[in-house]
Amino acid sequence: MQVTVEESSGLNRILKVEIPEDTVKQSVEQRIRKISRQAKIPGFRPGKVPRKLILDRYGSQARQEVISDLLDSSFRDALEEQDMILAGNPEITDLKVDEGQGLAYTASFEVVPEVSVNPCAEMNLKRYQCDISEQDIDDMIEKLREQNRQWNTVERASIDGDRAKISYSYVVDTDDEANKEGSSEEVYVLIGQPGLIPEFDQKLLNTSAGDHLDFPIQFPAEYQHQELAGKKAEFSVVILAVEEPSLPEINTEFIEQFGVQEGTVEAFRKELLSNLEREKNTAIKKRQKSKVFQALYDNNSVTLPQVMVDSEFKNLIKPYQEAADKQDADIDDPELETKLTEEARRRVALTLLFGEIIQTNQLKADSTSIHEFVEELASGYEDPHAFVEWYLSDQKRVEQIQQSVLEDKIVSWVLDQAQMSDESLTFTDLMGVDANAV
Repeated sequence: MQVTVEESSGLNRILKVEIPEDTVKQSVEQRIRKISRQAKIPGFRPGKVPRKLILDRYGSQARQEVISDLLDSSFRDALEEQDMILAGNPEITDLKVDEGQGLAYTASFEVVPEVSVNPCAEMNLKRYQCDISEQDIDDMIEKLREQNRQWNTVERASIDGDRAKISYSYVVDTDDEANKEGSSEEVYVLIGQPGLIPEFDQKLLNTSAGDHLDFPIQFPAEYQHQELAGKKAEFSVVILAVEEPSLPEINTEFIEQFGVQEGTVEAFRKELLSNLEREKNTAIKKRQKSKVFQALYDNNSVTLPQVMVDSEFKNLIKPYQEAADKQDADIDDPELETKLTEEARRRVALTLLFGEIIQTNQLKADSTSIHEFVEELASGYEDPHAFVEWYLSDQKRVEQIQQSVLEDKIVSWVLDQAQMSDESLTFTDLMGVDANAV
């Protein structure tokens, strides 16, 4: 096999492979002999079929199969011989397979770059700390009361915090007849809490059951139904009822519905503290991971294979494309595409950096680390031991978390070397930030 490599630009490579006819013929002959032993042709016993009949019936097929196998194996062997790692599927051109000429082809592709990771000692990272306060527990109790509120009909005019039960119809200023009108017989709107259409709830403020309202509204530009986005509409609304919220008392009945069988406020607050501590630890870990990953990205320059960036971009834009397809629309948002392209580049760069860190430092998702990871997942369940046994009983589930275990090891490896300083956060601040871990 003769192999030549050309570096067209950057990570792009052109590989030319030539395999002599003798090699092809030898492989075809092996394939024919195998077929001869197995072929079942009426009038002949297996292994006794005349060679000419085998060649007439299977010769062309055997050569095609050999060419396909040689194409695959020779390309893999050439990559190994040239010490190149493929970044994406190659483009095969100039394919020559005519009998008597052997096999020749040209493969164009990108390779995975060599990656080096700069010393992590140059990074300045935070070590996050957070103490759960009594006020945090009070806030959680109020949140649980809000989630379990009851609604009672009142005869007065609506105020902020009330809920209005309405029916409505609207006419849109559009030539699109299919979306010109709409209506609903019964909808609840929270007053003082803007919904999908800003200001709509304020139109219902200080209204009573039986009131009829007519007012214009402009659908927001980012409205979920694209055919209505940015359009003006005239709404006609009937107030069916006004309801006010009623929060439950913190008594034994209320407490027991959260699994606190003692039914006491003391036991309830203890359980909530345990839950908040678990949420806090998860949030700190997620934020720490996010900051470490971003620091790795910011402090290391990596040449990216475009084929990998394109593939990641397709994964990122897929849900947006599916949503657009459901509405028979196209994605026409340059800002979104720019944002997703940058995120795709970031993810590919981190993937390459992770691979180098894992290989260089021989990081492994060993059974002990996997078990500890699953135990952490199980801590929020009623029977943690049963959850751990169930999770570890399925190898597919175990394989799914191996990447997460390796990411945790990467984070620990970076933190052990980086310059660290402490930063204290309130629970509200900690939970209010969305840590964007890969």
